[in-house]
Amino acid sequence: MAVTTLGSKAQGSIIKIKENGVDVEYLVVKHNYQPDLNGNGKTLVVRRYLYPTPMAWSNTKSGIYYITDYANTSINAWLTGTFYNTIQADIRNVIPSVSIKYVQTADEETETAATISRKVFLLSHAETDARGDSSSYVDGNATGYFDRGTKNIAYPENDKSTAKYWWLRSIEYYDEGRSYTGYRYGLRHAKAVTSTGIFGRQVITHGAYYARPAFCLPASLLINESGYPVFNTA
Repeated sequence: MAVTTLGSKAQGSIIKIKENGVDVEYLVVKHNYQPDLNGNGKTLVVRRYLYPTPMAWSNTKSGIYYITDYANTSINAWLTGTFYNTIQADIRNVIPSVSIKYVQTADEETETAATISRKVFLLSHAETDARGDSSSYVDGNATGYFDRGTKNIAYPENDKSTAKYWWLRSIEYYDEGRSYTGYRYGLRHAKAVTSTGIFGRQVITHGAYYARPAFCLPASLLINESGYPVFNTA
């Protein structure tokens, strides 16, 4: 069976990776992911369908407030722990840690970014926006795949007929004109993609939005013509 490198696959191509032993489709979204942070040779792949179980973005507190720093949220802990361990072992062995930017804090005028290293992560607002190279973004650059429309629409793995909302990795300042117990003023929402592909927001403890895991793989990884990674060509 013919093989080719992941780095030669066209944007939007599908490869197949096992989670808990079951084939799951991933989209090839960006070659040389965020090269200013990660150099060349890393290809971003994103789950084609949303993880089937909805979840909160953050449901844990630090002191009296729910955590709004993505690096310490419950969804980050799930991605880098429980979810990561479902990925087939030979793929886990080659997933690199990459640097990602996210909105760490915000107010009514500015968003302030931080950079962290992760193996598995959510996408950012900039990465899912066709206009993500705009200087107004602080959480990365456009991938060139998403279009603020049909390519942003996603369906759960277990319900491919009904589009759902899915979380992004940045907090959003939203002045609701009042304070809420357990939340820092104006920082009650995280960014998300809606069921129609546009951008929205939701309260971080809301448990009905979905995760769309993403990670990078080496561009040199071999892929066969059926879309499966190849580790033994002998």
